[in-house]
Amino acid sequence: MATTTTLRTLLERLSEEVWEGEYPILATCATNATAASVVVTPAIYSSESANKYDGLWVYVTYDAGGAAAAPEGESARVTSAGFAPTTGTFTVSPAFTAAVTASDQVLFLRNGFYIDDLIDSINDIVRNLLTPHWSPLTLVAGGDMEGAVTDWAAVGSPTTREMATTAAHTLLRQSLHLVANANAGATSANVLVTDVENLLVSVAVKVISGSYTVTLYDATNSAAIKSVTVDESDHTEVRFDEAVPSGCEAVTIRVVSAAAAAEIYVGWAIVLSQEHHRYALPSLVSDASEIKDVLYLPLGIQTANADNYVLDMKLRSASWRQFPRDWQHQNSNHIEVDRPYTWPLFLEFNAPGTVLSALTGTTTIPQELIVQGAAANCLKRLRDKSKSEAAVRKWEGRRREAARNYQMMLENYNLGRPEGRLWPQHRTPVA
Repeated sequence: MATTTTLRTLLERLSEEVWEGEYPILATCATNATAASVVVTPAIYSSESANKYDGLWVYVTYDAGGAAAAPEGESARVTSAGFAPTTGTFTVSPAFTAAVTASDQVLFLRNGFYIDDLIDSINDIVRNLLTPHWSPLTLVAGGDMEGAVTDWAAVGSPTTREMATTAAHTLLRQSLHLVANANAGATSANVLVTDVENLLVSVAVKVISGSYTVTLYDATNSAAIKSVTVDESDHTEVRFDEAVPSGCEAVTIRVVSAAAAAEIYVGWAIVLSQEHHRYALPSLVSDASEIKDVLYLPLGIQTANADNYVLDMKLRSASWRQFPRDWQHQNSNHIEVDRPYTWPLFLEFNAPGTVLSALTGTTTIPQELIVQGAAANCLKRLRDKSKSEAAVRKWEGRRREAARNYQMMLENYNLGRPEGRLWPQHRTPVA
C-alpha cells in the first residue's frame, strides 16, 4: 500500500519549514494541572522577557491520553506578559476545555497565523494535485468498493459485514469483508435491466475459510439466475455471461456463505451489458476529461470450480471515446466504449486529492511535495504582510526556495493539473 501522511504530520512539518530557526515550534508538554496554561520545560530561560510570546496561537496537535480527547484540536493565544521564563509556563486565553498535560504536543504559530491558515495552505495544494487511480467500470452501485458498507445490504445475519483495507486481502482501495454462517452474506442494490439484455458478471473474491456462492439474482421475481461456488484461498475471479430472463426488470449481485463461519473478501462486483455502449463514470471521476484510458481484463486460467479463474491483473487497452458532453445536462459525465466487451472494463484516470480536515485524516500525496507547496503559500503571505524591506527580502527568498523545491518535485511526480492557456487574439481589420 502507498505511504500515507496524516494532517497532523503535515501541520507539524509545515510549521517547522515556515518558521525554521524559531523556538519553540513543535513542543512536548510537561505535567500541568490547569487548562489555562501550557508548560514546556525546554523553553525555560531565566533571562527571557515575559512578553516574548505575546499573542502567539498555541494549537494542541496530540493528546497523549489517546482517543483524540480534549484538548486535542483546540487553540488559544498566549496572554500579554503570559510567559514565565523560570518555569516555561505559557498562560493562554481562552482556557482549553481540559488541561494540557504530560506528553501532549502543541504547535506555536507566529506572525498572526491561525491553525486554519496552515490547513487551508495544505488543502490548496492537495486539491490541485491530480493523483493516478484505476477503478472498475460497473453498473452496480458500490461495485467498485469505493463507498460505504451500506452499499451492500445484509442477507440474513452475517457475523461481520464491513469495508476493509487489509492490504493482503484488498485489490483496490478497500474491499467488502464478510464472515457469515450458511445462507447469510450481502447483496448489492438493484441494477435496472431489460429482458433482452445479455450481462457480463465479474466478481473478484478471496475466500479465507469455507466457501461462498456468488449469484446473479433476479430481484423482480426473487429467483437466482445463476450461482457460482468459490472456495479458493487466493484472489479469484468469478466470471460468466448470462441472459436476463423474461419478465426480469432488475438484478442484484449476492455473495452468500455456503458453509458455517465462512470468511471472504470481495474486491469488486462488475455487471456490464452487452447491449450498452454508454456508461456513467465512477464517483471518483469528477470529470470525463480526467480519464486517461479504458482497460480490459483478459480471462485467467480456470480453476477446479466452474466459472472460477485465476486473477491475473494484466490489463490491456480497450477502444473507447468520450461521450458528447454538455455542462447544462444533469447526466453528462459518461464515456462510450466502441463495442460491447466480453471482458471486465477498468478506467485509468487522474483525480484530485481529498481535502483534509481531521488531524488523523490521511493522504497518499508525497509529504514533502505538500509541505514545500504549502510553505511557498505561507511565505508569500508573510512577505505581503511585512513592512520593512529587510523582512520582505527575507520572506521572498524563502518563498522562492520553497516554490522552486515544489516545482521540481511536481515535475518529478507528474501530479499537477494542466494549466489553462490564454491564446492571443488575432484581429482582422474591417475596411
